[in-house]
Amino acid sequence: MASALTHQQKLFCEAYVVSRNAMQSAIEAGYTDTYAKSKSYLLIKDPKIIEYINELEEKFYNENLSRLAYESVGVLEEILREGYDDRVRLAAVKEILKLSGIEQKLEQKITPKEEGASNNNIQIVFNEVASRET
Repeated sequence: MASALTHQQKLFCEAYVVSRNAMQSAIEAGYTDTYAKSKSYLLIKDPKIIEYINELEEKFYNENLSRLAYESVGVLEEILREGYDDRVRLAAVKEILKLSGIEQKLEQKITPKEEGASNNNIQIVFNEVASRET
């Protein structure tokens, strides 16, 4: 749908996805201040512009979410490797399993090693594993 838009309309859409401000986006796209102040709202009512903004948002968010998800898994893996306590490491394991698409219900059972001991044993019980659709 972008091919049906002018270069200036495309610039408006790209600025709008970032700022969510029609007047500011119109100015950045090269529209006059007068037009931007009085009629920029008309741009975001144009069906072609709405469609292109939706396309850009989907692309923008998919790219950013993929990058953030990749970085988040890296942080979780670091937590597993470093000397964090067992509860934090277990939470990281749960998140990694959730993010990996393996739907498992984990149940945590904490029992003290000895009376007054500061370290706890953690037992992980896998209750259910859902089949993964391919």
